[in-house]
Amino acid sequence: YFRDRVVNCRDLQIQRQGKLNNQLSAEPLLKFSCLSSSSKNTFNKAIKHYQLSIRAQQKILRVARTIADLEQSEEIKESAIIEAVSYRAFDQLLSKARNFV
Repeated sequence: YFRDRVVNCRDLQIQRQGKLNNQLSAEPLLKFSCLSSSSKNTFNKAIKHYQLSIRAQQKILRVARTIADLEQSEEIKESAIIEAVSYRAFDQLLSKARNFV
């Protein structure tokens, strides 16, 4: 089941943009990242709250686009943005914990 979802997701990305989401540069990433109004609002709040750099913003959009692709959604929903931001926040927390030890 999971393997099929991942294969379908990869096929969708190749069909839509000719490459995987992690290979998208800034311009195509924005072109293929169709955000709902609530997603845009949530994403903008996260940018301000976490003071995200452009690179961090792009990474979050790539992950959110992939989450949407796994859900077979053309539009990136607010839940995908929240999930992608939470992965980033968790990764930063782990990084700080490693430095502490």
